[in-house]
Amino acid sequence: MTRTRFVFLPLAMLALTIGCPGDSSGPPAVATVDVSTTGDLIVGQTTQLQATPRDANGNALSGRTVAWTTSNTSVATVSNSGVVAGVTPGAATITATVENKVGTRNVTVVPVPVAAVTVTATQTSIEVAGTTQATAVARDGNGNVLTGREFMWASSNTAIASVSNTGVVTGLTAGATQITATSEGRSGAVEITVTSPSAGEAPQISSVTPATLLEGQTATITGAKFGATAGANVVRIGGVAASVTSATPTSLQVVVPQMNCKPAQNIGIEVTVAGATSAPRTHPYRPSSFFTLAQGQQRLIPNASDFCLNFEGTTATETYLVGVQSVSEAVTSLTPVTVTSEAASAFVSPKPAAIASAPVFSAPLADPTLLRNDRLMRHRAVSAKLIEQDRAFVAARFKSLRAGVAARASSRSALAARVPSVGAGAKVGDVLNMKVPTRPNTCELSAPITVTVKAVGTRGIFVEDNANPTGGFSSSDYQALSDRFDSQIYATDVDYFGEPTDFDNNGRVVIVITKEVNKVSNLLGQVIFADLFPDECASSNDGEYFYGKAPDPTGTVNGTYTVENALLDAPIIIAHEFAHIIQVSRRLTYPAATFFQSTWELEGQATFAEEINGWAVTGLRPGQNHGFAVAWNTPSTTPINWFQDAFFDLVFYYGAASASEKVPNAPEQCSWLGVASQGNNGPCVGGRDVYGTPYFFLRYLSDQFGPTFPGGEKGLHKRLIENSFSGYATVSDVAGVGIDVLLARWAAALYVDDRVVGIDPRLTFTTWNLASVEAGLVPSTHLKPRERAFGAFADQVSVRAGSTAYFLVTGQGRSGTGIRVRDVSDATLGPNMRLWIVRIR
Repeated sequence: MTRTRFVFLPLAMLALTIGCPGDSSGPPAVATVDVSTTGDLIVGQTTQLQATPRDANGNALSGRTVAWTTSNTSVATVSNSGVVAGVTPGAATITATVENKVGTRNVTVVPVPVAAVTVTATQTSIEVAGTTQATAVARDGNGNVLTGREFMWASSNTAIASVSNTGVVTGLTAGATQITATSEGRSGAVEITVTSPSAGEAPQISSVTPATLLEGQTATITGAKFGATAGANVVRIGGVAASVTSATPTSLQVVVPQMNCKPAQNIGIEVTVAGATSAPRTHPYRPSSFFTLAQGQQRLIPNASDFCLNFEGTTATETYLVGVQSVSEAVTSLTPVTVTSEAASAFVSPKPAAIASAPVFSAPLADPTLLRNDRLMRHRAVSAKLIEQDRAFVAARFKSLRAGVAARASSRSALAARVPSVGAGAKVGDVLNMKVPTRPNTCELSAPITVTVKAVGTRGIFVEDNANPTGGFSSSDYQALSDRFDSQIYATDVDYFGEPTDFDNNGRVVIVITKEVNKVSNLLGQVIFADLFPDECASSNDGEYFYGKAPDPTGTVNGTYTVENALLDAPIIIAHEFAHIIQVSRRLTYPAATFFQSTWELEGQATFAEEINGWAVTGLRPGQNHGFAVAWNTPSTTPINWFQDAFFDLVFYYGAASASEKVPNAPEQCSWLGVASQGNNGPCVGGRDVYGTPYFFLRYLSDQFGPTFPGGEKGLHKRLIENSFSGYATVSDVAGVGIDVLLARWAAALYVDDRVVGIDPRLTFTTWNLASVEAGLVPSTHLKPRERAFGAFADQVSVRAGSTAYFLVTGQGRSGTGIRVRDVSDATLGPNMRLWIVRIR
């Protein structure tokens, strides 16, 4: 091991409060200050905050003076008694200071909500082609006018009158319509009547050239009674205003407008002069270009203004996989999207025969919710939240902690004087005193335990809490675990991710089997950052530690946990957690790094560690297009199913809820970029979002870029750790390809891998045959796009960061069809959205 310093990423923190003896010479000192929570504050409202000082043991202290301050008095003020008043919309931090210790609470001040909207118009009756200005006013619950509010305008009958984003109403045909303005969910309306022209004779259209109007190109309209100037004529093609570039009483030059993805068809043309409108003339029209794509290829459309697929009519059978994807990295980002298909006629293409896929696996259909105990699922749901909390804790101190590590690493005398909890000379049978850092403050609080050394290997030292429940691991069990760690887990993880540091100079990782883990429901094991920071944290054991759940056959501590189950779980958990030790220590000591890896990188790569340990056990290797038999260990070749859990996570991401039930809006509303504690990360079940799904992203990257990467896919994974970026930026830096391209190819590969003949190799996994795995699973676990036939349809979906809404559009022949992807008001989507298409047939 190298002699450097790093931080552990814990998978859980135990909620014990173990304090150090206080100083009896005076009142206890303030160690922390808690500030009560509060919701959003409306401008003009107040709320009372409470500050609670606590000593080092977490006990509340009374009789202490609190000083209150605000970071932004223009947003929120705070009184000497902690009363916060909202001033203007924005965010401010309220700080309570007690004896030089501070506590903070972020306060968001929001505008006064709109209670009512009233709409008026300068004229409520206009002629065809006439205009009037509609005006909207927002008011609060007391009837006061609210300024600075945005309004969304709409016409109840767009054939009678249209309305612009600024409230300008234009009469189109005779009739009445409601013009509505909406702000913050409140609406008001005014009725506008459109009348036929009272004067003037309608113009006449006799011919139009060219023979087919082309979107964006010039056309000539010939006829009579046109206006003598360009501005005197209003020309609409398919209801959309065209630019008139020149005019005579008998001829108009116009530019065919952009038609919002309208398909090729016969389209209506009208000319209005002085309020009089010609009879409509029908003329052939086609878009500026048609969408074409070779079978097996993918096209990514990066600009939302180009989210239009205009298909020419055909008698052939064609099938396309369409993905609407968000490339945001904020787990709370959820983008509403409307996918609209417009056909040139009422023709609806019949659905062709099913797409050929891999043969169904001969074994019975496998339901992952029944095949395997849910221990790991429950464990991951807990540990993901805890590792996210501790990652945030360490990330905020990254630079100073790394500087501290470097300083201590260079101080030989300081290192020599240090006595770690478990030193290099530890022997089987030694009884040692150590501690387990505990919540709520893992840097200051700990639970003291006495342990006995049970096994000493070349790479690990296994110790057992002497207060563990009876009936736990035997001496031979400990030796077997130690042998597996030395011969398999350590070598495999290090080969892929690099050597960890050795802060305590014992040349080993200390693996503690303790009842303290059992006290956290469903947790199977954890690492804790404080162990690596003895100068900063009183709770530190000063070394590389992993804490594992103790077998408890009689259920003494928080439920039964058999030795048999513990022996099945321990190798997977240790392989996963040891990867975290390597990740954090190497990133911490990498000179160019300024951030830790994101949570999804940490957990996805640690899940990758489970896979590579599976190769070590089975003798198999990646890149061999393994199918259901290997993924599901069917027939069983090893007692431990090393590969299943990542597939569990993936099918939960797809929406699997049971053997027959699938949750709606999956996977597009689910996220693999963050944990549930961040909120709003979708409907999918399992609580394992940041494990198996990002593993499959990293496996895709390994398959695609590993063979040519310096050092192979092992070199790629080392580079993912030793990198100065975090999240998407790390992946793009290592692959040398934009994240939107990578996400689009990976998302497509999840469906088309080994399913489509002649598919672009960049849209495949080489390690797994996903079609074979899917064929062995019940239908509720499959990735199921929305199936649509060519023709008219409209779908509203919402897409979360990193995820994709899938559509399978197919048909045996079709008329011209335009498929557009817009927001819910049919406007262009934001810059975080991408559209990609794969031609399957």
